[in-house]
Amino acid sequence: MKIKLILIFILLCGLIHTPTNAQLSKIGGGIVLAKGGKFFYNDFEYYNSSFGVDIRGVFDVNSQFQIVPDFQLFLTNTFEYPAGGESNTTLFAFDLNGHFILNPKRKFIFYLLGGFHLGGWNIKDYHEEYPEPVDYNDFVFDYGVNLGGGIQFKISRKFELFAEIKYPVAKTHQTIFTPGIAYVF
Repeated sequence: MKIKLILIFILLCGLIHTPTNAQLSKIGGGIVLAKGGKFFYNDFEYYNSSFGVDIRGVFDVNSQFQIVPDFQLFLTNTFEYPAGGESNTTLFAFDLNGHFILNPKRKFIFYLLGGFHLGGWNIKDYHEEYPEPVDYNDFVFDYGVNLGGGIQFKISRKFELFAEIKYPVAKTHQTIFTPGIAYVF
C-alpha cells in the first residue's frame, strides 16, 4: 500500500514538472453503466451495479494524447436482507485518464485508456445479525488504476459522440461502459 502511494506521488510530481501545452478542448458527459461492482467492508459484501452520470473535460496535449478528468455519480443500490433490514450503497468515482489516440486526424478515432481511479462508497447498513444487529453509516475510499479503450466520432464541427469501456483495477472489480456527447471548443 505504501509503495503504491509513493509511486503515485513520484509520478504526479513528474507530471507537474513536465512542461505541457495541454488546453481544454472539449467538455461533455453521458450515462454510465457499471457491472460487477462489489466491495467487502466489515465482513459484508456490498454491491453497486447501476446507472449513473458522467461529467468530463478533455485536455489535448498533442494530436495523439489527451488528458481526461471525469467524475461519475451512480444511483443508490438497495439490498433488503431476508431476516430484516436493508443496506443502501451509493458510489462516486473520480478518474484522471490519459487517452492514447491510435489514428489521429480522422473523424472516427480509436484510443487506449489508462489512468488513476478514486472511488468513494457511502454504505448505510442496518440489518439483524446474530448476536447483535449491524448498524453503521460509513464512507470508504477505493483507489486503483484504469485500463480500457474507446472511440470518438465527430458529428459536427462543435459536437462529437464518444463511447468507452474501462476496468478499474481496484478492490471493486467493476466494468464501466460510458456513452456520451462532448462539446468541442
